[in-house]
Amino acid sequence: MSKKIVFVGPVGAGKSTLIANLRKSENHVLKTQTITYMGEFVDIPGEYIEIRKFNYAVINEILSAKAVVIVQDATSSKMAVPPGFCSTFEGKKIFGVVNKIDIKGANPLKGKKLLLESGVKMENIIFVSAITGEGMKKLEETINKILKE
Repeated sequence: MSKKIVFVGPVGAGKSTLIANLRKSENHVLKTQTITYMGEFVDIPGEYIEIRKFNYAVINEILSAKAVVIVQDATSSKMAVPPGFCSTFEGKKIFGVVNKIDIKGANPLKGKKLLLESGVKMENIIFVSAITGEGMKKLEETINKILKE
């Protein structure tokens, strides 16, 4: 099993921004067009989860990963991944991140509910803002712990 951590979620959820924040990158974040490998992180374009014919690529990346981070946008009522999605990967470390909690109108509790419906365990949900940094320390500590195992 590799040390890679796969980030999955819909277009605009903030996956690339989260990864840039975790990598302490100051580069401008661009829309991810293809599966992108950045050190231990794998950034999956949102279309790969939203368009069924691309789901095989998501599944292949997850199967060879050490862990998965499902990113849910706190400003959206659209589910990041299908209901029960995480149960497909029994035994895999799966975390949920409710991102964009700093934005006016955000509903972090709705984000948490959607992650729970997708199969993320309550204790594995982290609330963050990739822009303000709120909650990022906890996410970083979680990622570092996974990578050291």
